[in-house]
Amino acid sequence: FSQGLEVMSCTYSANTADCIPVLSDEVEKELQKLTQSPLQQEWVQTINAPPQEVFDYITDAANVKDWMPFISDSWADQTKSVSGPGVIRTIQAWDGSLTLEEVKYQSFPLYCYSCMKTTLSHSEHLGALICVPDGKGTKLIWRTYAKMTGNWMMNWTGSTTFYYIFQNSLSSLKKRWP
Repeated sequence: FSQGLEVMSCTYSANTADCIPVLSDEVEKELQKLTQSPLQQEWVQTINAPPQEVFDYITDAANVKDWMPFISDSWADQTKSVSGPGVIRTIQAWDGSLTLEEVKYQSFPLYCYSCMKTTLSHSEHLGALICVPDGKGTKLIWRTYAKMTGNWMMNWTGSTTFYYIFQNSLSSLKKRWP
């Protein structure tokens, strides 16, 4: 790839022909610069579209409402550029509540954002979406880093909510490119 970070690679298990994404050291180092929080969850979805196309779609704030559950609207702060580090994205849930996300890194194949204000049971959040080439398609890796700050029930609820959001979001993206 001519722009951004050096891409990762795929390794293959003897038991399957599926790609198991392996992030390059360069991507891992960039993530370490962006957060000191531990990795909480990681999800991988195969998408039948070129990595750049997937990246362009998921980084467009206006598209978030089309692939994430519970979201009725989404937009980027138009007082700044519409993409790239420092841009504030607003995500409006079906109940009208707003989540503000700051774009922390945006250069193909890595997109990182941080929830600025949330009622979930974590702090120092960083979400990372990484588009890995896989044949003619993409392995989309979605990671969330955070420090869990609630009691066990809040932490369980937060983890369960993330699980639901990740699974349904990735499923929606897969359906977009059958």
